[in-house]
Amino acid sequence: MRIIGIKINEGYPAVIKNQKPGGWYPFGDYNEPTENNKWIWEKDNDDELLSSIYKYATDESFPDGLRISVSCIVGQNGSGKTTLLELMFRIINNFAYTVLDKKKYQKENELHVPVGRRLLEATGFAASLFLRQMVI
Repeated sequence: MRIIGIKINEGYPAVIKNQKPGGWYPFGDYNEPTENNKWIWEKDNDDELLSSIYKYATDESFPDGLRISVSCIVGQNGSGKTTLLELMFRIINNFAYTVLDKKKYQKENELHVPVGRRLLEATGFAASLFLRQMVI
């Protein structure tokens, strides 16, 4: 699975910090998938180019079809790198919270799980995490 990006719809300043409501934050060279562009997010695929450069630069042999992808989040101090990761973790947390049977889970938590280990819904923001399923 590949993370395409995060779309922040709104949020409290303490949660989204210096990120802009309505902002699209891609984790790569991706377009914002919207209904207007028919949910097309992909630009030219650089994976094969990166793989061929890496294979050329090393003496090791690799199996045919090997694809290499390198990702990182870069920016100046205070630009919001950590905030984007925190929002991604909050979205994943809320997905897990929603998938589980909330009432059953909350009742079990009240009876068996210490307060510090309860799964709670993250609040104070509205955002979407865009993913791509990788075919292997």
